[in-house]
Amino acid sequence: MVNPLATVWFYNSDSGSVISETALGDTIQSHLPGWHGPFGTKQEALDYYTDNKAANPKWKAPAGLASAVKNTVAAAVNSANPLGALFQAAIWIRVAEVAAGLILLGIGLNAMLKGRPLSAVTSAAGAAGKVAMF
Repeated sequence: MVNPLATVWFYNSDSGSVISETALGDTIQSHLPGWHGPFGTKQEALDYYTDNKAANPKWKAPAGLASAVKNTVAAAVNSANPLGALFQAAIWIRVAEVAAGLILLGIGLNAMLKGRPLSAVTSAAGAAGKVAMF
């Protein structure tokens, strides 16, 4: 069991921050996005980055306060970009799926209503509505 007042270290892969706090707070810190740890020493936190940076090229290098703030602001701006979704392939696949569904729905309605006068369609819809209501 770790002394709750002992100092532990954390590394943030989004900002490059390396911070220390009491072990009592590590339960919360270690579950926040981008935070890794707890580590027993600052060097262990730095070594964690060094050992894992090749597999995670988007991780920010451990930096001083000014660089960490700059990295954090840049990450927030990039994630808040409303036009960012327009440049992802998944959104255009979804748009194509919706368009294909609407086309198929139109083809189906056309096939069902083909050859019927508009008055027959509206009276059939009205009768269906009366049946559904009572």
